[in-house]
Formats: sequence, structure tokens, C-alpha cells
Amino acid sequence: MKTANEDGKISLMSKEVFISHSSEDRAVAHKVYEFLKNEGIDCFMDDYDLRPGDEFVTKIPEAIGGSNVIVLIFSTNSDNSSDVTKELELARTGKKLIIPVRVEKLLPHNLAWILAGITWVDAFQPPLEGPLRKLAERIRSILGQTETGRVPRPPKLLPGRWHEIDYKDLNEWVKERIKVIDSGKQLVARTFIYRKNKYTGKYERKLKKPSSK
Repeated sequence: MKTANEDGKISLMSKEVFISHSSEDRAVAHKVYEFLKNEGIDCFMDDYDLRPGDEFVTKIPEAIGGSNVIVLIFSTNSDNSSDVTKELELARTGKKLIIPVRVEKLLPHNLAWILAGITWVDAFQPPLEGPLRKLAERIRSILGQTETGRVPRPPKLLPGRWHEIDYKDLNEWVKERIKVIDSGKQLVARTFIYRKNKYTGKYERKLKKPSSK
């Protein structure tokens, strides 16, 4: 989900997930970032998204405000980081969901009041793939995504075969003529033929046979 600024324009800092971390934990933060990106989850991390000349004091609050989820790389370093504390305070003020990824087996001290009552993802024992997959699944459920979060590719259409298709995947031209299909007739477009299966109630389409010259 993207957010608009006061001018109604989409902010370049708006990402689904903001990764909060101490600079000392940059290596593990990169791993989390890359894993989530490969899962189709749009992330913000300063090393990747801040451009030369960008000011932390404006861009970081903007990125937090434009995100849906804050992933905290929790360690001794982040527990003692004033910058991380400020980021989490902004997140709490903006009522953002915080998910701590614990990369050390310890409890928070300086961040205890911010993280009180929040469930962790423990990732202090290798391999990281299991905990990070759990993290990705949780984020996708929050964002309302399924599987990898990527837009699924349509199935390959075989000539002469009818293939089911969801109404939401029909293009606007077909939707404008949906009454034709619902009445039991076939709708012939430039490339495809559409119908409604009277037995299943599903919309279907197949490739038109190439015209012989």
C-alpha cells in the first residue's frame, strides 16, 4: 500500500516495510532486506533507498510514515542505538506494526517499554531461512498478499482448450460486455474467446484459432 503526500503524489519513500537497524548490524539487515525483496515484499533500507544529498532528518520519518510494517533487527547494538529508538518512537506514534527480529539471545533493556508485549521472530541461530520465511509470511498476511506476494503469471493457454479465469482478471473490454457471456453466449475478441461455464459458473477463455489465408 502506498501513501500520498499533501499534493496527492505518491512518495518515493513509501515502501511496505521499513527495516530499522543499527549500523553495526548492517550485514544481517542486508540479508533480511534481500530475502524480503526476493519474496516480493517492497522494503525500505537506508543503504539501498537513500540517495546522495538526502537528509536523514526528513527522509527517515517520511519512509516510516509511508510504511505498513517496521521490521526491527534487534540486538545489543540496536538496543543501545539512539537512532533506532527514535525510529521506533516515530513508528509507535504513527501506530505502525513493529516486528522485532531477534538476532541475539537477549531481552531488551533500553527498548523494553517500546517492545513490551510484542511477539518476536527469533533468528539468532543459523540457518536464517526458516525465521525469515516466517517473517515474510507474517508480513504478507498483514499486507493481504498471498504466496510470494508477486502478481501470479496467467496460465499458459493451450490452443483449443478452455481455461478458467477469475472475473477480476478479465480486461475492461470484456467486463463491459459481461452480460453477453452471462447470457450463455460466447464473446469473441481479437485474440481470445470468452464464455461462462454453465456447469461450474466459472468464466473461461481460449485462444482463437489463427485465421487461414
